[in-house]
Amino acid sequence: MEPAREKALFDEFLQQAVAEYSMTGGSLQLFTGSAPPFFPSDAQKMWGHVTDEEVQRLELLLGVTTRAGSFYNLTAPHCELALVELIQNPALRSGALLLLGMDISKWLIEGKPVETQSRIHLHYGVMPCISTFLQFQTVEQFQFIKQVLSDLNFCKLNEKHLKPIKRGSR
Repeated sequence: MEPAREKALFDEFLQQAVAEYSMTGGSLQLFTGSAPPFFPSDAQKMWGHVTDEEVQRLELLLGVTTRAGSFYNLTAPHCELALVELIQNPALRSGALLLLGMDISKWLIEGKPVETQSRIHLHYGVMPCISTFLQFQTVEQFQFIKQVLSDLNFCKLNEKHLKPIKRGSR
């Protein structure tokens, strides 16, 4: 999925289903060499190559020096800058992996805020995906969020992940 589309879908999800969230930061990995030998051959063909000039440009943009081609512990503003760069510079997409973390503290279920302790990780660039670590107080809340994500065609939640929280004995 293209970064601009992934961002637009996530922004729409936030508008429809989230009352309160915060970006927790992230990391950016730049692939400047060839793919590791343990990668399958078809994945090696997809492996991009970020030039030294692009690495230097990102260092200047973010105001941070890479460590072996990676930016760790990026702040929310850094992540936003990196995402804009991925969207605007298609040459980076096949050679960069941007991971953004989002904490969701309140769902917006049928217009009402509901407490949660959920987290979403968004992967942009090489092999984009979304990882969900979602919590719900009721099955109905799960069904609501599942429907929003399905309607957006963003990701699918599966009932097998709907398990009661195990609490210690008193």
